[in-house]
Amino acid sequence: WEEEIFRWACDLARSMAKALLEKIDEELMKSREEGINVECLKEHWVTTLFGEVKIWRRLYRNSEGNYHFLLDEARGLRKGSRVS
Repeated sequence: WEEEIFRWACDLARSMAKALLEKIDEELMKSREEGINVECLKEHWVTTLFGEVKIWRRLYRNSEGNYHFLLDEARGLRKGSRVS
């Protein structure tokens, strides 16, 4: 029964993490600086204590042509990092 509860709790945590990260990404989009444009949505996997979480995050390009994932920058992740 403990394993069943643990699996359920991890499933719930992954679902909540997905919703939270995607909501943060949406808020970052709404509050971004002028000159930063959304290029596309990209799938990304994040490794957490409770398992792998698949999210969709926005790729941005600034006025100088540089690409950014504002969500990653807000979370303090290095480029290409998957670990929470």
